[in-house]
Amino acid sequence: MNGTYALILGQVASKLLTFGLNQALISSVDPPTLGLATFLEFITNSILFFSREAVRLSTQRTSSSGVSAEQSVINFGYVPVILSIPLSCLALLWNWPSRTFQEEFLPLPASTLSLVILAVSLALELSIEPLYELNQYHMNLGNKAQFESLGILCRGVVTVLLLKWKPLNSSLLAFMCGQLAYSFVQFIGYLKVNVPPGVSGLARRLPNGGWLDKQIVQVWKALFVQMIFKQVLTEGDKLVINHFFPLSTQAVYAVMSNYGSILARLVFSPIEESSRVWFTKVMAMTSDKSDQRRVISALKSIEDVCVGYLHFTVLLLMAGIPNAAYVLRLVLRGAAAKWDGTDLFTSFGNYVWYLALLAFNGIFEALFTSVATTKELKYYSYFMTSSCLVFFLVSKLAIEHWHLELSGLILANAVNMLMRIIWCSYHLHNTFVRRFGIHIDKIRVLAYIAKCALLFIVGNGVQKYINGTTTTTTFRQFFNSGVICGISLLVQISWEYPRIRSYVKRKKE
Repeated sequence: MNGTYALILGQVASKLLTFGLNQALISSVDPPTLGLATFLEFITNSILFFSREAVRLSTQRTSSSGVSAEQSVINFGYVPVILSIPLSCLALLWNWPSRTFQEEFLPLPASTLSLVILAVSLALELSIEPLYELNQYHMNLGNKAQFESLGILCRGVVTVLLLKWKPLNSSLLAFMCGQLAYSFVQFIGYLKVNVPPGVSGLARRLPNGGWLDKQIVQVWKALFVQMIFKQVLTEGDKLVINHFFPLSTQAVYAVMSNYGSILARLVFSPIEESSRVWFTKVMAMTSDKSDQRRVISALKSIEDVCVGYLHFTVLLLMAGIPNAAYVLRLVLRGAAAKWDGTDLFTSFGNYVWYLALLAFNGIFEALFTSVATTKELKYYSYFMTSSCLVFFLVSKLAIEHWHLELSGLILANAVNMLMRIIWCSYHLHNTFVRRFGIHIDKIRVLAYIAKCALLFIVGNGVQKYINGTTTTTTFRQFFNSGVICGISLLVQISWEYPRIRSYVKRKKE
C-alpha cells in the first residue's frame, strides 16, 4: 500500500510541477512554437503508447512467480522496442505530407536536429522498457513515482533554461532537449533496478523453449486491438485539432487543456477512483434483491456524491463562464499580450462547459464499470466506437460548415461527453431496477436539477445586471462576481443543511 500512496502522491506532484513549469513556458514562448512542440509531443506519445501500453497491461496478468516468470516479463519488454520501429516509420509517413510538417516544421533551421533528438529520446525510453516491466512486476510503484516526478522536473527546468539562453536561437530545440532530459532521467533511473540472480537483462529462451509466455501473448493481442480504439477515443480531440487547425490554435488548445487537466486530475480523478473502488466492493458483496438494504445505503452515498457534483458544477459555471478570461490574463501576466491575436480568451469560457460535463462523465462511468456485466461492457465498447464517429462528424460540421473554429471542437467534445453520461446513467438505472428492484424517482431527480439550473440562471442574470456585461474585464466586476457566487454557495448550503448534518452524524458513528 505504501507504493500505491507514493504513486498517487507522485502523480499529484507531477501535475503540480507540470502546471508550474508550463506557466514559465507559456510566458517564454510564442503560440506557434508551443503548438509545434505540442504536435511533436503528440506524435511521440502515440508511438510510445501503441508500442508499450498493451505490453504493460498484459504483463500484469503474469500469475506465476520465480526466475522463469521474471525472465518472461523481461523478454516481453523487448516487444515495444521491436514494435516502435515500424510504428515510427508509419507515424513519419502519415505526418510527412501534412501542412504542419511541410510548412511549419521542415523550413525551420533546427528541424533535422530536432528529429534526431526526438529519435534519441524515444530510443532511451524504449531501451529500458524490459527493466520497467520487471519493476512493475515486483510492484515497486515508489520507483515509478520517483523517476517520473524527477523526469518531469528536469524536462521543465531544461526547457525553461534553454528558452532563456540567448545563444540558442531555436525555441523548438529547447523543447526537444527538455524531452531528452526526461528520457535520460528515466534511462538512468531504471538502470538502477536490480535484476534478480539467474535472470538476464537481455532476452533469452524460457525453460519451455520459447521466448514469450503463450498465455500472455494472447492477452497482449487482444489488448493491442483495444488500445487502438482507446487511443482514438481518448486522443480524438488532438487528432481533430492537428488536422483542422494551424499551430497557433493548437497552442491555444494546449494551454486550455493544461489548466483544465489540473482541475480534472486534482479534484475529479480522486473522487472517481475512490468511488469506483468502493462501489465495486459493495456490489461484489451483493447478489440479489435480498441485499437490497446494502444497495440502498450505497445509493444514498452515490446520491450525496452526485448532489455535491451538481452544486460544484453550478458554482463552476457561474464563476467560470464570466471570469475565465479575466483570471487567465492574471495568471499569464506579461505573457497575455502574446495570446491576444488568438482566440484563447474567447474560447476559455466555453471550455468551462466541457469541464462540467467531464466531471459528471467521470463519476457515471466509474459507477457503470463497477456494476456492468461482461456483456454490457462489450456493448459499451460498441457504443464508444459510435460516439467516436459522432464526435468526428460533429467536429467536421462545427469547424468546416458552421465555422465555430475552436468552439466547434469544444462543442463536439461536449456532445461526446453528454452521450456517454446518458448511456451510463440509463444502464445504471436499469441495473438497480432489474437486479435489486430499486426504483429511482426520476421526477424528483429532474426537479432537483431544475432547481439548481434556476439558481445558475438567476446568479448569472444578477451578475450581468450588476456588472453590465457577461464577461469580466475589471477587478470590481470580478469582486462583484465573487460576492454573488458566495451568496449562491450560502443558498446551496442552506438547501443541503439536513444532508450535511446527516453525513457528519454518519461519519461520527
